[in-house]
Amino acid sequence: MKKIIAVGIVALMAMAFAAAQQTTGIALGVRGIFSVSAGTTYEKDFRSLWKTTITQAYGSSAYVGDVSSKSRGGGGFTFFAKYPLGKRLGAQVEVGYVYNVTGFKFEFSKNYDGSAYHVKKDISYSTFNVPLLLTFDIIQTSHFLLTPAVGLQVAFPIGKTGDWAELPINTRVLVGAVVGASMTIKFGQKVGMVIDGRYNIGFNALKADGVKIFTPRGLQISGGLQIMFR
Repeated sequence: MKKIIAVGIVALMAMAFAAAQQTTGIALGVRGIFSVSAGTTYEKDFRSLWKTTITQAYGSSAYVGDVSSKSRGGGGFTFFAKYPLGKRLGAQVEVGYVYNVTGFKFEFSKNYDGSAYHVKKDISYSTFNVPLLLTFDIIQTSHFLLTPAVGLQVAFPIGKTGDWAELPINTRVLVGAVVGASMTIKFGQKVGMVIDGRYNIGFNALKADGVKIFTPRGLQISGGLQIMFR
């Protein structure tokens, strides 16, 4: 998998560089990001983690009930460069920072006294994200672009998990597929406003202190400015 990802990244960057030498209209920009953990596998992963934790603390007779997650607002920023590969096709490379927060609510009971315990926890962590996307302008006018995109995202966790517990993160790289679309409103030939929505499908789990926490999957919405060069 790592070799395939590395080859894909090199090939994408090579195509973008070669095309950039022959075309004009390279777009550079910055966007602010808002992220939510919509439609994730957090519940399944987190329930398994807490089942293990609770049974270790209270014995195998302890019962773990429902576990649910609620979206928490994360945020950050990203710098992006979009290289034209043709009239409509393009390659987009980004580097950004994202602060992620996910909330959990779960319950458990100790069978020997029948008591039920309801607990709410938050987990936060930060990443440097590097999405590598192929784009295609399905609507292209002098003032507006509608651009679906698909590709890979490589994320590098930094620091420790917060809020729920200050645990060291063991996962060095999170890899996922990205699918989404952006709208660009142009203000003349050089400047525009970009609104972007995408869904990240994580392939591997975030591990902290040697324990699998969850597989990151979520919706990301961002908006910002774009400046055309060349």
